[in-house]
Amino acid sequence: MTARWWTAPGLVGLLLIAVVAATPVTAKPRKPRIPPGADPGGVAVAIVGRGVDYTRPEIASRLARDGEGEAIAWDFVDNDARPLAPAEGGDTGAASVIVGERSQVRLVIVRVPDGRTEMLAPALEFAARTPARVVLLLPQVSAAIPLAHLADAARRLPGLLLVVPGRLVTDARGPAGDGLLIAAHEVAEAGGVGAPPIPAPSVDDAAASLSALAARLLSAEPSLSVEALKMRLLAPGAPRGRDMVGPPTVTPESGEPRRGSR
Repeated sequence: MTARWWTAPGLVGLLLIAVVAATPVTAKPRKPRIPPGADPGGVAVAIVGRGVDYTRPEIASRLARDGEGEAIAWDFVDNDARPLAPAEGGDTGAASVIVGERSQVRLVIVRVPDGRTEMLAPALEFAARTPARVVLLLPQVSAAIPLAHLADAARRLPGLLLVVPGRLVTDARGPAGDGLLIAAHEVAEAGGVGAPPIPAPSVDDAAASLSALAARLLSAEPSLSVEALKMRLLAPGAPRGRDMVGPPTVTPESGEPRRGSR
């Protein structure tokens, strides 16, 4: 005899219903809404990385927004427009550094999955379609990215300066290209690709400060090309943010590191 419990609520079917009903469902926690607001204006800096706590007032007030007040942002982890940082980690600190550098900036936040370097290309393409003129790359990757790959990405993003902390880069003594700048807070961390040493708690914060400085220069001279912007950032005696002094570690001509004064 063929059992027909799947067509009628027999004993087995009732047992299955009971088991399913008793099984706890782990629902993904709902993300908080991005606080309402208007576009703050200023130079846009995109942060591609682990997301931020956009509920913090100092972050929410500086989010780039469209004409309807919606944040210009994307989360490639959850495929929504709320790039919330996880409870542990995230780029809220870097975002706070940028908005705290006394520069008129607005933030475009792009969240990517940890360890998924293949997601960086679509994330950067998204950033390129926003008002951003500076892109700060802060993903959590399992292995450093070859410099040649980053230089190629920068070439595919005309008009954007790509700022990358030294922790993400291998082969850091190769040519960086016009649109790529490797940031470090110590000489050894960036090698010879042209990044100034910046006194900061971490190399990510140093990269954030460098991005804020780039935004400040663009705010004063909006017509600066990427090449001219990079040369300004590398120029001897260039300011290093609110508490930053001293020349850069490397000269763009030689690519050889030299110690800056403090």
